[in-house]
Amino acid sequence: EDAGAVKAKCKALVNVNVSSFEAELEALFRSMKSIREIQNILDDMEVERVKPSRGFTDNKAMQQFVKSDGVTKGVKHMEMRLWALRLEYLKGDIRFEYMPGTEIPADLLTKLGPITKHWKYVKDILGLGLMGEKWMKQKDLLAKELLEEGM
Repeated sequence: EDAGAVKAKCKALVNVNVSSFEAELEALFRSMKSIREIQNILDDMEVERVKPSRGFTDNKAMQQFVKSDGVTKGVKHMEMRLWALRLEYLKGDIRFEYMPGTEIPADLLTKLGPITKHWKYVKDILGLGLMGEKWMKQKDLLAKELLEEGM
């Protein structure tokens, strides 16, 4: 549990989501596919991994919807993704957890902040927290020096 895999990807979407529900479902579905990809790589390399893998969402309603037996009307175009997510959840190998939008590294790409928050972002998005506290203290000192110099 002291190490992990971090995958980040950015690309333009070829479709337009017509609701926030659809956008959140699409994001969770893409997250599940990335988690599965990393799991398959680790399994092929015979690397022991912590189970279940965790994916994060900032939408509690979507998280609960995937976990429950609820259905909606008028979303036939989204049903395949919904059932794929539910199936992965029911298998127990992937767990979707809530994380506030203010803490999700990808959401921070749209927000400006002080340099100390930038270093936290760098640590989170690149998985640098896995390198230990000594390394992070050095980076915090550098951030403080840069802040004092007015950068």
